[in-house]
Amino acid sequence: QNAENITPVVRSEVVDDTITERLNAISAALDSETITQLNSRVEIDGEDPADVAGDFLQQEGLLGGASGSGQVTVGGVAFAENQIMGEMYAQTLEDAGYSVERQLTLESREILQPAMANGEIDIAPEYLSSLLLFLDPEGAASGDAEAVRSELEPLLADQGLELLESSEANDTNAFVVTQETADEFGLQSVSDLAQPA
Repeated sequence: QNAENITPVVRSEVVDDTITERLNAISAALDSETITQLNSRVEIDGEDPADVAGDFLQQEGLLGGASGSGQVTVGGVAFAENQIMGEMYAQTLEDAGYSVERQLTLESREILQPAMANGEIDIAPEYLSSLLLFLDPEGAASGDAEAVRSELEPLLADQGLELLESSEANDTNAFVVTQETADEFGLQSVSDLAQPA
């Protein structure tokens, strides 16, 4: 599957050392297992994304540290994971001293990305290969996160945007079957579907 590592995208005009340090620290603390658990708290348990994000920041010791000032707008698309990430970015920057406006219920990347390019949104969580293919439908999306980043960075630079550090959290798709189906066909991995198919 393509690399879909969760990565902060920031407008070059607003990025500074504090924003970089704070958002990169979140990326460094996040892996796929953790984001799955956080998503579950929102999507299954019905918790508020802001509360889930705040708990994560507290538990990982990601509040405190570098400080800054200014006004930034954090954007995101209206699904649980993106809202959790947007809240993490917003809350750590508020803790650092920034005034933060949230636009975390946008309908799609087709709205978010133009808003970033024209300066309405300053910071947003993104997914490497999906963003690459949005900006260049002929782009070479792959499972190699560094290769995708290398192709994506100049496309973003043309719009005055920068990628910060990618997290290990990789938003991949999964196939789910009942235990009965798994037993019937001997399924333990996606590749096991080849034989019954």
